[in-house]
Amino acid sequence: MDSYVIDLKTIADSRGALTAIEGAQDIPFEIKRIFYMHHVSSDRGGHAHIDTDQVLIPIHGSLRVKLFNGKETEEYVMNDCTLQICMSLLPIQYVLFCQVPIMIWADLCVQWMHICRI
Repeated sequence: MDSYVIDLKTIADSRGALTAIEGAQDIPFEIKRIFYMHHVSSDRGGHAHIDTDQVLIPIHGSLRVKLFNGKETEEYVMNDCTLQICMSLLPIQYVLFCQVPIMIWADLCVQWMHICRI
């Protein structure tokens, strides 16, 4: 499956942590759309953006992401880390813990995304 964890550079000291991200350098594509989900009351997902690369970042807390490409399933538990979801994964199911806010970066704007629902 074409998904993997990206280790973003973080500088931390007694005051806290700072993570800076530069598109096309730290992320393997040019970021064209940023959106976030919050105050989620049930599972999200059940669809794939067929021709879109995405990076999911839990802003705070943990979340479980389940990916299915039509043949195999992978599951990731994310704890303030980054997961790259690559092209052509079908379908994607996000399962959230504790209404975790998530930021998503995508390489296409919404009008160009091709969505496949299950």
